[in-house]
Amino acid sequence: MYLLKIIQIILLILLLLLFNKIQSFDGSSFRILCNENNNCPENSICYSNTCICKFGYVWFEATCIMAYCSDDQDCLQLFVYSRCNSNGTCQCSTKAYLNTVMQECINQLPSIVLWFGFVSVVLITLLIPIGVIIVRERREMYKKSIPDQRGSSIWSIKPLKHSLLQSTSPLSRSMPSPTIHYDNKNNNSNNNNIKYLLP
Repeated sequence: MYLLKIIQIILLILLLLLFNKIQSFDGSSFRILCNENNNCPENSICYSNTCICKFGYVWFEATCIMAYCSDDQDCLQLFVYSRCNSNGTCQCSTKAYLNTVMQECINQLPSIVLWFGFVSVVLITLLIPIGVIIVRERREMYKKSIPDQRGSSIWSIKPLKHSLLQSTSPLSRSMPSPTIHYDNKNNNSNNNNIKYLLP
């Protein structure tokens, strides 16, 4: 149960990484419609029919102005995966690259790795309950087959056990076989008298 909960948490994190982008500030975009001719203000470009400021710029008083910083937190409040450089402006962090179309920093971790991780977690989440069900069914089948095996083994061993008891009993070992003597005194009799003598 704990393993399933951990897998579900990992799956949720991967879903957030794949389909949701955490953005702490939306000052780089503004509600000015545009087209392919790029009729946007200075230091801005057209993206998805909306004007957005170029990376490192923010929208202020109907124009895009350069964003200055004193530390990395100033940049992270404006742009994801960014840091403050020695010039006091924001740039992408060492583990990210600039997407010139969307004008934002993208993590260098390939999306295919996240996709394979997502698929692996889904498969594991599905296969574990199926494996548990299969193991339980086989265990039940094994428990049901145990009485029949015991019964057949007892009946097969019983005659052998009975013969062994007869051959190894102390009474049978102590009693010798009887000695037979023939009495031929009465020759006229048709049947001989047989005497059984024990030593």
